[in-house]
Amino acid sequence: KGKLVDGLTQLHGYVSQLEQDVDSSSLDTVAAALARKYILDHQEAEVRVLAACCLADIFHIYAPNAPYTDAQLGGIFRLFVAELSDGLRDPAAPLFDLRFYLLDRLAVVKAFSLLV
Repeated sequence: KGKLVDGLTQLHGYVSQLEQDVDSSSLDTVAAALARKYILDHQEAEVRVLAACCLADIFHIYAPNAPYTDAQLGGIFRLFVAELSDGLRDPAAPLFDLRFYLLDRLAVVKAFSLLV
């Protein structure tokens, strides 16, 4: 695994444990980095799904106000849809558990209501 995958794995482990009462401003830099095109369009599937999980956690922490512009939200939601559309077909697939986590977190946060 590469350094990016390792870093995103650690970040996911951290942000997935945070609740909404945390000082979200301490995560502004991380939130901005996750929304970069380089991350959202990364060629490696594991990077994309880990980033998507972290972004879903960021939505949970910052709710009800995501720290992103409309343009950034468009890229983020394209990533969410791409990861979920193909990734949940095979429960034996290597990244299935992360994609299921993503689906569950997005449902809990009601993230798609941001598109309305």
